[in-house]
Amino acid sequence: MKPAVSLRLEDFPRALAWSPDASLLAVALANGRVARLHALSGERLADLAAHTAGVLALDWSPDGRTLATGGEDGQLVFWDAATGAVRAELRPGRGWVEHLAWSPAGGVLAAAAGRQLGCWRADGTALPAPAAFGSTVAGLAWRGDGTAVAAAGYGVVTLFRPGETSPLEALVWKSAYLSLAWSGDGRHLVAGTQESNLIYWPLPFRDEQPLHMSGYAAKVKQLGFDARSRFLATGGGEIATVWDMAGRGPAGTRPLQLEGHGARITALAWQRRGQMLATGAQDGSLWLWNPSAGEAGLPARREGPAITALAFAPDDRRLAVATADGTVFLAA
Repeated sequence: MKPAVSLRLEDFPRALAWSPDASLLAVALANGRVARLHALSGERLADLAAHTAGVLALDWSPDGRTLATGGEDGQLVFWDAATGAVRAELRPGRGWVEHLAWSPAGGVLAAAAGRQLGCWRADGTALPAPAAFGSTVAGLAWRGDGTAVAAAGYGVVTLFRPGETSPLEALVWKSAYLSLAWSGDGRHLVAGTQESNLIYWPLPFRDEQPLHMSGYAAKVKQLGFDARSRFLATGGGEIATVWDMAGRGPAGTRPLQLEGHGARITALAWQRRGQMLATGAQDGSLWLWNPSAGEAGLPARREGPAITALAFAPDDRRLAVATADGTVFLAA
């Protein structure tokens, strides 16, 4: 991959989000602003500035009309994507807004602030919400069809339908969760933990206890399923681990070990429709893999400032890369 566009921003980039038509890239910055870049020219539009502290999360609505952002100031902001105007601004809980995501079916945003999880429409109207969790929400993931959302708290992952106050299911297992992923086909739910392992629930869950997937060198903060729900990729050290979820799932199987990075993996991203996996690390290295073809990978970048975020464009033609020195580049 070769950088087609490169831009140096003035602060640390924490997260990336492409518009659904792949024309714009939004970048969450530690100074509380959201930078917007034209994907082809690299031109920087006027920043979005409603947060008084760092932006932690952002996501475009599937129809492209609304950009939602959450920050350290505890604010959840809905932006009109066409004008850049604030459509709604609210405080959903008592903590930082660290997790938010639009339903794949569109129209509803799930977000978590501290111990509170809620759902909102694009105009900021709140839907009925469950009671506050017993601990800070540490992960958020939608089912692929948008009918349910999962939230991880200490010792439990709870499944809800948007707009309902009673949970569908509570998956109780004592562990300190850090990350959460739900496969697009709805069959696999996985959480990364402080104890440097994964907890896996096949759904619907009928076993006595979930599967523990261990052997990681570090806490598993990066994880994600491919577009076909066939593979689960995880960080948790210098090696990217890929589990084959086909058939009865990962129990009793050996994962692929994708070796190439010389430091801890800090970001990973799958293509939206294709089979390519991108991984970035603390040493600035960037690798591309096709797990369906085996363990061989392609080094796209050998070293540099640490990679903080990765995101493939919706058309899979470009990969957005953010680094700790404030650089964002688009590779094709």
